[in-house]
Formats: sequence, structure tokens, C-alpha cells
Amino acid sequence: MTNLLRNAAQASPGGQVVLRWWAEADRLLFQVEDDGPGVAEEHRAALFEPFFTTKAVGKGSGLGLAVAHGVVAECGGRIELVSGSLGGAAFRISLALADEEQGNADR
Repeated sequence: MTNLLRNAAQASPGGQVVLRWWAEADRLLFQVEDDGPGVAEEHRAALFEPFFTTKAVGKGSGLGLAVAHGVVAECGGRIELVSGSLGGAAFRISLALADEEQGNADR
């Protein structure tokens, strides 16, 4: 989450960064979005590859999204670029709720 929030803040200095979360069926979803320039179509396929960055030399390692992808995948979830409401980039994390968490969410 920290990597997504940092990327959003860097993409939109002085702009808006929004974190949303909600439960949907048996999933917990988090979405980080910003009102920055968004992600160019030609960069989308490489977003989660280690060392891929669109930042200037010395400004980014290209590991933030790769690490986020690895952590989310290790937890059995998924992370993806989605359409957001602010016009910039929007990343959504989806994680399965454990059985006991689903029972508590219904109370």
C-alpha cells in the first residue's frame, strides 16, 4: 500500500490522492488513485516488471509496483490498473477474506 500511495503522490504533486476500501462478496478491495497524468498505453504491459520505471534516472528504482505485485500475489490476491474517477492512475488490490472475517463482516 505504501508503494502505491507514494507513486500516486509523486505522480500528482499538490493534487489529489484517494484511498478507498470496501468488501465485495468474499473479497476485500483497496483502490489508490490520483489525478496525475495516468499511465501511457505503451507502459501498461511492463508496469509490474522489476526495474521498469518512467521516472528520471535516480528518481525511481522501478521496484515499487513489482514489490507490491509480489506481496499481493503471495497473499493470494491480485493487483491491477483500473479506471478511476480522478483521471489519473488507479490501482486496485483484491484479497480474499478468510472465512471468519466473512462471518464478522455480516454482523
